[in-house]
Amino acid sequence: MVGNSMKHRIRSWLLGVILALPLFAPFTAYADTATLYLSPASGSVSKGKVLPVTLRVNSGNEPVNAIQANLSYPANLLDVVSIKKASAWDTVAENSYGNGSIRIARGALPASTGDKAVAVIEFRAKTDSGTANVNFTSGSAVISANTNKDVKSGERGGSYTLKPVTVTPTAPEPPKDTIPPKISKVEATEITATTAVITWTTSEPATSEVNFGISQGYGIAAVDTNTVTEHKVTLSSPLIIPGTKYHYMVKSVDPAGNAVSSPDATFTTIGATLEAKVVNQSNKPVPGAQVTFGEVTGKTDKNGKVTLKNLPLGKQTGTVTYKNKQAPATVQLDTLLDKNGKPHSATFKIDVSSDLWLRVLVLLLLIALAGAFLYRRGRGSRGPGEPGAGANPGGFKDLLAKIVAGLKSLPKRLKGLLPKKEINTSTGPDNPPPSVAPSSVIHPTAPTPNIAPPSSASDPGAPPNTKK
Repeated sequence: MVGNSMKHRIRSWLLGVILALPLFAPFTAYADTATLYLSPASGSVSKGKVLPVTLRVNSGNEPVNAIQANLSYPANLLDVVSIKKASAWDTVAENSYGNGSIRIARGALPASTGDKAVAVIEFRAKTDSGTANVNFTSGSAVISANTNKDVKSGERGGSYTLKPVTVTPTAPEPPKDTIPPKISKVEATEITATTAVITWTTSEPATSEVNFGISQGYGIAAVDTNTVTEHKVTLSSPLIIPGTKYHYMVKSVDPAGNAVSSPDATFTTIGATLEAKVVNQSNKPVPGAQVTFGEVTGKTDKNGKVTLKNLPLGKQTGTVTYKNKQAPATVQLDTLLDKNGKPHSATFKIDVSSDLWLRVLVLLLLIALAGAFLYRRGRGSRGPGEPGAGANPGGFKDLLAKIVAGLKSLPKRLKGLLPKKEINTSTGPDNPPPSVAPSSVIHPTAPTPNIAPPSSASDPGAPPNTKK
């Protein structure tokens, strides 16, 4: 409140001093040392444009603290938009303009010396031709801080030319780019257990973006907004884990906004390595067995071993398959390698015993049933009272011949049912020489057992039984 009151009193005092100067000027003699002038003193302005003109005072070494500047301007050519104060003369005692007249009264605390800006007058051109002269009028004064006398020695106005608005022709816009860049050489490199680097090339500078995830829905994005032709984006996220297959797609956008993307591709992070061994129920190696964990699969070699790479960490459940037989396989993988820095190892067992004996038994049963059927049909082919009726020794011999022929052809029939023998050319602890199992198949050259004919049958060469 005290500051505002003091400023109000100072403004009132300055205005009083300035207004009283004309009364004392004719009776006072002093040295003129200060000049009021406009800057710039000349220039041009287009119709409708604003021309700023600065009111300045140059008092040399004389300290001055009050200024009264009265100006005239052609109101038909110019309008005054505003009058702004300057930092050295920031005490405003009077600020009026309009109808071709401007009155500016300013005070400086502390007093000002040298060449300083007092105020900025903004004119707007009303026409596009003519010359507008802005001049100082009577009553303008510059007050010395030492003598409180007007020390104004001169004043200089300004002359400004009004001109039409200059229209600068604009260059035609170049054709809009509507062609997207071309993508090539998309590749996943520098793959580790938790990171990967995706690189590609575009036919023109464009941004770099990689969308990736465990499915083609992606869900994670890595973006670089710099426009380049050789693209390189490093994928590093807590969601990237060892031994996992990831889908990815790259995208680039040129400066015109044309976008292009690549087809879906995949990479698999480095995972655990497992050396699996498959044995049978006798702990003998099983070559040719297929071991599968998720999307990783492989077949055992002649030693029953297979190496599976890039398996996920944690408990893994898979299968062992051999000749239409399948067994479960489970392994715990907590690190990429074991504590010795070597691949993990595990042994899986599968029952490879054959069901050949069951097939042989069924075949023998079918032959026996067929023989019984033929025998019964042969006995019933003679009518009552005919010689040999009910006995049919010839039919029985035929039956025996057919049974023998069936037994002789049995090895050929079984040959197609027996599994192919695996050839094992190596020996050692894991591959002992194959053992020969005793054959349970009847040899086709075995002597035919003596089968006594039924008691009702008789030799056709014997005399008929005439006993009544």
